[in-house]
Amino acid sequence: MRTGITKRGLPFDTFTALGLGTVTVNININYRKEARLGQHLTISTEPVRKGRTSFVVKQVVTNANEELVADAEVVIVTIDLQSRKASPLPDALAKMCG
Repeated sequence: MRTGITKRGLPFDTFTALGLGTVTVNININYRKEARLGQHLTISTEPVRKGRTSFVVKQVVTNANEELVADAEVVIVTIDLQSRKASPLPDALAKMCG
């Protein structure tokens, strides 16, 4: 996720500067095709929806032949790094997630 956020103009350092972090709280994954050790895989990540303190991304894993290897929905919660409790999404992230 860090790479996807960074590519969209929101480096992870921005979160830590705000005293925020992210925690993956749920992954719902479907394995579609075998992936072997050493095989080149591509993972694409797109925002699906957002809540007050969480957001959901869809991830798609494909192999070098562009065959679907796996797909997943990942629920991520924004937390305050001091209290370690859920915190509202920062505006920049909320806009990115739709």
